[in-house]
Amino acid sequence: MIEKPMHRRRAVLSNIREASGARWLLPGLLTVEAFFVGSTFNTLAATIPAIICAILLVGLLLQWSSGALRAEITQFRDERTNPLVGPGKGPSDPDFAAQVKASQQQARWRLLRWLRSASLLPLSLIVASCGAMFRISHHLQGNLNPMAMFVDMIAHFSFLFSSMLWVYYPRRGHPAMLWFGLILVLMSVTAGGVSHTINGQLVAALATIIGFSFASDYILGRWYSDRARRQRAKRASKLKVLNRNVTPTQPLPESSVSIDSEKGRSGLVYSILALSILLMATSAAGHLVASVVPSVRLEFLDRLSQSLEAVTSNSIIGSSRYVRGSRLGSIRQHMLGDPSEVALRAFAENSPGYLRGTAFDQYRDGGWGVVNDRNYAGTRETSPLLLRQMEIEGSGQTALNGRSTFPLQRFYLRKNPEGDLLGTIEVHNVPEKGTLVFTSLSTNWVEAVSYQAAATHHDVIVKGVDTRNPYVLSVNTETPREQLEPIRKEILLQVPPRLKQHLNPIVADVCEGRLTARSKARALEDYFERGFSYSLRETAVPSEIDPVVHFLKSKHPAHCEYFATAATLLLRSAGVPARYVTGYVVKEHSEDDSYWLGRNRDAHAWVEAYDDISERWFPVEPTVGRTYHTLLTADEIAEQAEGREAGFLDLEDDRTVLGRILGWLFSFRTADSLTLIFRVAQLPLFCMLLVLLWVRHRQKQRANEDSNEVQSRQMLQRVDRRMKRFSLVRAPNETLHQFAKRVEAAARRSAELEPQLRRVADWYRSFAEARYRGKLPEPLAEV
Repeated sequence: MIEKPMHRRRAVLSNIREASGARWLLPGLLTVEAFFVGSTFNTLAATIPAIICAILLVGLLLQWSSGALRAEITQFRDERTNPLVGPGKGPSDPDFAAQVKASQQQARWRLLRWLRSASLLPLSLIVASCGAMFRISHHLQGNLNPMAMFVDMIAHFSFLFSSMLWVYYPRRGHPAMLWFGLILVLMSVTAGGVSHTINGQLVAALATIIGFSFASDYILGRWYSDRARRQRAKRASKLKVLNRNVTPTQPLPESSVSIDSEKGRSGLVYSILALSILLMATSAAGHLVASVVPSVRLEFLDRLSQSLEAVTSNSIIGSSRYVRGSRLGSIRQHMLGDPSEVALRAFAENSPGYLRGTAFDQYRDGGWGVVNDRNYAGTRETSPLLLRQMEIEGSGQTALNGRSTFPLQRFYLRKNPEGDLLGTIEVHNVPEKGTLVFTSLSTNWVEAVSYQAAATHHDVIVKGVDTRNPYVLSVNTETPREQLEPIRKEILLQVPPRLKQHLNPIVADVCEGRLTARSKARALEDYFERGFSYSLRETAVPSEIDPVVHFLKSKHPAHCEYFATAATLLLRSAGVPARYVTGYVVKEHSEDDSYWLGRNRDAHAWVEAYDDISERWFPVEPTVGRTYHTLLTADEIAEQAEGREAGFLDLEDDRTVLGRILGWLFSFRTADSLTLIFRVAQLPLFCMLLVLLWVRHRQKQRANEDSNEVQSRQMLQRVDRRMKRFSLVRAPNETLHQFAKRVEAAARRSAELEPQLRRVADWYRSFAEARYRGKLPEPLAEV
């Protein structure tokens, strides 16, 4: 039978319904991608209008195509009802008019499909390439960072190409959208678009898997079903041409039997249950990784950073990340890459001064590293090198100048909290630059959005603080006091053997007659101040000599990294434990004098040394023309009121009021809300779903059973429970007649209970007889 117009009308209506459902999933996922890419690369002003334009364009196309489909439905209705063009009603050829209209419509649709296929690739490439070139020009205007430019370009190219594919295939999407979506997520994660905590990364990975699963099921299901439909239609048309008398095989009609709503809801419940179990497993894995292998992760990140800095130390690379300074020359590149780029903002009564971000203790071949329990090569007990977990002491008590998405909590950074409070510093990181937590050497406690914060043995916080929210540092009048463990003292006194022969003569000359650690440090500061000069110019170093030795011998102009490294090694040679520290010197006021600014040009390296007598750490500033300072006292502020240093350049802050508002609005990422839901709701959700599934299973069992069987079982269970009060329990393999005999035997042993128990025994026998005949037993009277 040739396909009837009514059947074709149903197919067209089915297509319209499918199109209305398609406008939710694909644009929703693309909108999430737009927010993800925009918040990662600060391009929300471009990605959001782009997805809005795509949605409007798709809406217009769907409206036009729906109108064309409705016209086709009207045509089919006319073919069925109009006696002039209906089947068998034409003057010469009964199907002539209908065939002409159908062929014209098919020709138009074939032309549109050809135009779509022909213009898809070139037009999508043009649009996506324009977006990528826009991002390339953005990077070329500042300091060139090839890696950051590549990641940025690929992410925006993938987003725009996916949007164009959806514009061309709004009802079913395109399989390439799945791969472009994964590339987009990978590039955004590489650029720091996901929380750096383990739980945050696991949640983001889980959300990506869920989104990819839904999208692949939707796109691939419709894509291959449409292909199969076209192949069936092509085979049917060939059969029709070969033999018009042979009825082509038609696809099975859509079933008129609706899916059981109970079954559909059960599938949804089981899906939610599976998701809940997956969430708990993800959370457990995150806690396990965070508690068992944090030092492995820290060591890996540190080695990765050192490798990257070793590769890029002599190249032109940008300064989009926070300074670490593990390789000599990396801080210089950071300062020169984009000097005016803001690294952090701080609210304090006066200049915050030196804020430390990293601390290193092992020098080798022009680079610094951190010794931990994993890479320690000695024989001592390595427990002092493990990460130190800091317990939450209570809620934050400091009033914030900025806004935080969660309440702040206080924990103590020092091992031995003491000293008077000098003041507080409220620090605002730039989230795109990394997750370093900056503290002062004199910091006693920290108030931050925190969960299981941990610090290294150098009191550097490496995890557990959400740096997208502001955090508050207390600055005390006293530097930290602690008893230095033997293994740490051994590490902080290590000097490469081939450098000792060059360093020992300098130490013997400069520190002659100096007995204390502080006097030796002051002597070295004077040594550098008298005979060296500061410069950011790069000096060629012979490959066969260590750069520090070359610096000390030639006394060539150098920057802070050389001064700090040389001072650290000289102090160690003099028997003073010392460590190499990097961070920022925050001393520039904002234009409205409301906060302090630390820019890339304020990156710096200095030294922290240990005094064995007082058991305290103290700062050492060997760089020429520099003086270490933190928050000042009232007397020091009065002394420096007239001689306050200015910044290198008086440039406009890179964030406008609108930028701050948008930054606050989008600072609460999707991963944060998902993580909160997973932590709070996963166990109650799991328990609720288990109870719901048990109730539904019982209802289903009862619905599929005979009502007499259900009532009989309930009746038997009630009587069995009554018999337990007389210490009579029916065994699982015991028949009712056997149990009735046991009940009668118990009745004979108790004259008081004999009438009741004999009545129960008779009821068991009558119950068995009634069920054997398929009847509903009579209930037992009260016993």
